[in-house]
Amino acid sequence: MTKEKMADDITLYTIASVKGYNYCMEYDKYSGREVEKVGSMYLKQGYVDGFLAGIAHRLTGGNDE
Repeated sequence: MTKEKMADDITLYTIASVKGYNYCMEYDKYSGREVEKVGSMYLKQGYVDGFLAGIAHRLTGGNDE
């Protein structure tokens, strides 16, 4: 896969999804591994929704000043 093709595949949803997945992981000090947080499915979806809503708010000129 070329760099141009990889750059074409990156979308705001992809970025939000990866960040949401990372947000749902936590370090387990007993096993030494990363594990999913309780309710990770809902946490990830909430993170993605909030991220995309924030981007839309910024792009439409909304500011809270």
